[in-house]
Order: sequence, then C-alpha cells, then structure tokens
Amino acid sequence: GQSDKRQYFGGSIFMMDSSIVIDNSELIIEKSSSTYMGGGMYMLGGSMTLQNHAKVHITKNNAYSMGGGMMIDTIESQKNVVISIDSQSSFELDENSCTFGSGMYIVGLSYIGPKLTNGYGRVLPSKIARNRKIDVNIHNGGILNIHHNSAKMYLASGLPMGVGLLVQFS
Repeated sequence: GQSDKRQYFGGSIFMMDSSIVIDNSELIIEKSSSTYMGGGMYMLGGSMTLQNHAKVHITKNNAYSMGGGMMIDTIESQKNVVISIDSQSSFELDENSCTFGSGMYIVGLSYIGPKLTNGYGRVLPSKIARNRKIDVNIHNGGILNIHHNSAKMYLASGLPMGVGLLVQFS
C-alpha cells in the first residue's frame, strides 16, 4: 500500500535551533506538503546563510494552515532566527499555498511575562517566555522573491491574508 508521506511540520526540512549554510550551491524544495505548518520548510530557531552565488528555490509546496513555502518560528525555540542573503545569492518562494502566509509565515515572541500561552491554549514554559529575535538580512543586491503564492483565508475586506509574506509578533 501507499504510505502518507506528509509531515506535520516542515514537509521537506524541519530545523530546530540549528544552522544551514548554502555556499555556491542550490537548494530546491519542491512539491512537499505538511498537514499543519511549513509545507516546504519549518525553521524553529537557528540560522540560514546564502553566500557565493547560492540559490534557494521553495516552490509548489502546501501546508494546511501556515507557511505554504516556509514557516519561521521562535516561540518555542532556544535561539533567534537569522536569515542572511549575500549580494550574489537569491532566495525564491513561488507557487506555494496554504491558509495563512502562503509564501512565508514568520511568527515571533515579543512578550516577557510569568504566564504565556502560544495561542492554542497551551502554557509555554517560563524559560521560553522571553524575547526572540528574527532577522532577515539581504545584502547589497541579494534577492528575496516571493511571488505567485495563494492563501485560502480571506478577511472581511476580501483581501487574502499573507499572500507572500505574513509577519506576526504575538
């Protein structure tokens, strides 16, 4: 029989507090899906560096809920998120789909307090309830293209929510 290869987080890549360097290489994440978040890639803390003509293509991926192409999250992470794209490199998110943030969905934590929930009713441990930083650095001609993505959730105004890039700090 055929097994269900879809993942709950990150259809192709799940990163947790780790780093990836793409140096003079190409990374293609295509036609992956997740049953919840990060159709192509889910990045929970850590860093991604594109340098020396590196290319990342995240295309034709699907997530049921958030981040059709890529989900970036720091809520339950021990590290900040840093994405750096140098002047000769490119990062493209194309033809991805989901409900919120079809190209890329970024969610970070910006509250410090004794009790904090993650929006789903679960209380986060106090060691995590502190600020996390998300930086996307595009240097001197580096390219970040987010195009031809589709979101399914519409606001009362008729505008889709986060077609391309949705950034949320809760």
